[in-house]
Amino acid sequence: MKIEIITSYFEPYKGGIENVVLHYAEGLGRLGHKVCVHTGDSTPGGTYKNLPRYEKHKYYVVKRYKIFPYSLFFPKLIYEDSIVSLHNYSCLMNDYVSLMYPGRKKVLSPYGNISYDLNQRQHQNLAPIYDKLIGRRTLDAVDKIVAMTSHEKKGIIKKYPNLKSKVSIVPAGIDFIKINPPTVKRRFSFKYFISVGRITHTKRFEDVLSIMKDFPDYHYVLAGRDIGHAQVLLKLATDLGIEKRFHYVGEVSEKEKVSLLHNGDIFIMPDSANAFGIANLEAFYYLGRVIATRSGGIVELSKELGGELYKVGNLNGLKNALKIEFDKKLDKNLLAKKRKIIEDKYSWDSVVKEYEKILLK
Repeated sequence: MKIEIITSYFEPYKGGIENVVLHYAEGLGRLGHKVCVHTGDSTPGGTYKNLPRYEKHKYYVVKRYKIFPYSLFFPKLIYEDSIVSLHNYSCLMNDYVSLMYPGRKKVLSPYGNISYDLNQRQHQNLAPIYDKLIGRRTLDAVDKIVAMTSHEKKGIIKKYPNLKSKVSIVPAGIDFIKINPPTVKRRFSFKYFISVGRITHTKRFEDVLSIMKDFPDYHYVLAGRDIGHAQVLLKLATDLGIEKRFHYVGEVSEKEKVSLLHNGDIFIMPDSANAFGIANLEAFYYLGRVIATRSGGIVELSKELGGELYKVGNLNGLKNALKIEFDKKLDKNLLAKKRKIIEDKYSWDSVVKEYEKILLK
């Protein structure tokens, strides 16, 4: 099978979608399929510019194009009989491909952007216009839509009942890194809450900073690539008088992330919109105590694995969730059971095989 993946950004840029796409490209290539990733030649914030137009890797090739606002670029498919794997609803390059290649089988992974409420969409004024004039046509043109949770699937069907027969579910996965010394060597000696994710305003890390005065015995550690928002958080920490208890460590390696999670006390994800929550899943696996907002697929994941939830932006709700987690006893047997669930259901090998089935249907 020949598979051409269309995605705004790709390696070396790292984010939730990019992580999924990378594992799809490697996993499908490892299964013997020919894979080409079409993507932009630069990344948000100017982190990477003028990336190579063509790269050949062990399991896939990459073609890059000049990218314009709203992820518009003009990919040229290299195979005549490929299946097209589209990533992220409301990105204009997917609409272009749907228009230019009407005869190709197309599978779209929207990452929550179809089912999100309007106030969760990145461009709230433009979103309704896009949905009506462009998005609907693309949704009608694709053969399959891949939701990450049943929550997302229900949201898509509620908004577009006619798409019911197109929607399937394939979750994201995580890599499993063995927990052993020196992997889990403590970077910090103090007790801390931890969050992991791209540093943008939509993640609402400010909410955690705002409640730290009520938890003076704890520090707050934040890891992730800065998308121009870290200085805002650092200034807020100073304004709140907690700058000595806030530690932004930037983007870290996978082993460093595992160490930070494993040695943390409670993981917090205050995100305003999240289709799945790979970081949350990693936190369930390596730490065990997880608090998140009632946002998209995070709700389903938290209910499955026993995390605490609170309403987006509700600081009292966050404080109450922390107090509940403090009162819980961390049962090692229960934690081992949760890890087994994650290993069986959310390994990338299992996820890629489920996605392969969708492509082959």
